Amino acid sequence: MARSKDWIPAKNLLFKEFQDTFCAGADDNQAGWVLDPGKVTILLKLQKTYLGFYAITAVKNGFTGLDEANTASAKKALKKAVRTMGIDEMKTNANMTDEDRLSVGVHNDSGTHTAAPIEKTSPVIQGSNKGSLGYQIIHSSAGSIKSHELPAGQIGIITKIGFYKKGDPVPTEDLCTQMDILGKSPAMITFNGTNFGLLFIGFARYINSRKQLGLVATTFTGVVS
Repeated sequence: MARSKDWIPAKNLLFKEFQDTFCAGADDNQAGWVLDPGKVTILLKLQKTYLGFYAITAVKNGFTGLDEANTASAKKALKKAVRTMGIDEMKTNANMTDEDRLSVGVHNDSGTHTAAPIEKTSPVIQGSNKGSLGYQIIHSSAGSIKSHELPAGQIGIITKIGFYKKGDPVPTEDLCTQMDILGKSPAMITFNGTNFGLLFIGFARYINSRKQLGLVATTFTGVVS
């Protein structure tokens, strides 16, 4: 069976040139392409480490075997981060054009995928206190309460929680101070100890693979204990 060519170059010089373009594109366009900021930060940190070692081994006869091993290890880690970013964040990213993908060396898959929709319904939420400062969320869609399946294109829910004392105004969603992205159900939320004993209100919305929030939120309430 024929083996398809890897989209990430293996040879050192070609990889160096490839990652320069890829990392610069991810850094410069992370907002416009709606890339995961955490993954971009990890990518650039690994790139910095790799470039530091590469600069040493790029000087003929100016490096040791340990330098060479360090460069190879740093390259392996960066290559893994590049592959993750390319596959998870770019190949089917509706915020990128085919030209955008080609500009950073990523294969185009846009023609074989439908952009994840923005969910128009809200999740069904069941919540309960678990242990000290813990809160368990069981979420499901209205159409699959027993199976807890997510609507098409959704990767989980995002919760925003606001805290208040009895008699004080109840926070609106935009004033909530704790945010969590929850994948599979059930999932756990951990409260900060400074909020112990306070009332809280939570707002839960679906979030899709393009990092877009659902149109409708479900509210849930409780006491931090």
